[in-house]
Amino acid sequence: MNFVFDKHRFKIYIRIAVVYFLLSAFGEFFQEEGTWFQRVWNNAWLLCYVVVLNYCFYEFVVPKIKFDWSSLFSVPIILFVLVMLCSFGFYLWRTIGIGLHLYFELQEYESITKGVETLVPFSFFSIFFFGTGRHIHDYRKLKTDTQQLLIEKQEAELNYLKSQTNPHFLFNTLNNIYSLARDKSDLHPNLYYDYPKF
Repeated sequence: MNFVFDKHRFKIYIRIAVVYFLLSAFGEFFQEEGTWFQRVWNNAWLLCYVVVLNYCFYEFVVPKIKFDWSSLFSVPIILFVLVMLCSFGFYLWRTIGIGLHLYFELQEYESITKGVETLVPFSFFSIFFFGTGRHIHDYRKLKTDTQQLLIEKQEAELNYLKSQTNPHFLFNTLNNIYSLARDKSDLHPNLYYDYPKF
């Protein structure tokens, strides 16, 4: 299985992440006052994890899923791993941010499960949001590529017709000149030579 990092595809996820970040920052504006900057900063830290998670999921995992009998057992395992990454992995990323002083611990949780329960909606909504954004981007790209191929096909057909008609018109023109010269002039070149008889 090849894992090739595609910069162009990753830029799509960055654009989706910017929209997601702006929406979450707007939503945080209506929460409790005084900690807006810290909450937005925390969302930016969590979004780093979400972007990588969604990129890996949609670019490497989803294309490999085949809904047939051979992958009957692999799909539940993949979904279980995704749930773990969206819950406990997400909480672990928050803990790493706190340890590196890159995440403001605005709320302490009684247990890990309480923290996971609080963060899970953010990560699961991101899966839906990134999937929708990716689908819209791919649909628009497919539509523009189809239109471009249609234009290129029409141009190719037009060029083919031009190449077919140009020699035909040239031949007709030369043939008309030859027949006019033959009919109107006595000095025209003879096609049939009279050979002397011996």
